[in-house]
Amino acid sequence: MSILYLQEPTRESKEDVWSFRESFRAPEYITNIPGSAGLEEATSYDDWLENVEAYQKDQPLPPDKVVASTFLVRRVKGKQMVGIVNIRHSLNDYLLQVGGHIGYSIGPQYRGKGYGTELLRLSLEFCRTLHLDRVLVTCDVRNTASAKVIMANGGVLENEVEQNGVIKQRYWIQL
Repeated sequence: MSILYLQEPTRESKEDVWSFRESFRAPEYITNIPGSAGLEEATSYDDWLENVEAYQKDQPLPPDKVVASTFLVRRVKGKQMVGIVNIRHSLNDYLLQVGGHIGYSIGPQYRGKGYGTELLRLSLEFCRTLHLDRVLVTCDVRNTASAKVIMANGGVLENEVEQNGVIKQRYWIQL
């Protein structure tokens, strides 16, 4: 039985999403929120939600973008938002090198509790509905917690690549 579930963001999710965003603004955390579909840069919740919805549709997208689904990750018990995940339905050249199919974040206060492993497991279930045979998940070489989450879900390290001075590890997961 899962302790988490994935939920599409809605207008009613605004308070939870904005609180999640604020948890990354503390000085001890990064301001970039991986897997959030640009939440850290959004000027308003409505603009962010509109952007998320635009990428879910198979419509003309900018040439450097792909169809993607963004989900809030919530605890079954209590319904707290513990994370966010962006699942790309396909890969372009950039995503093949450093972005991967799945980007995700766990809120700072929820780390170290096994939520990352469960979040990725649920994301892989969604990838199966997209009829993907294998999924690429990447992480910074310094992010050992994320590497453990990926390996716990069957990730096999293919290689490491450098992007703007940051070394990214590229893991493939067979579905």
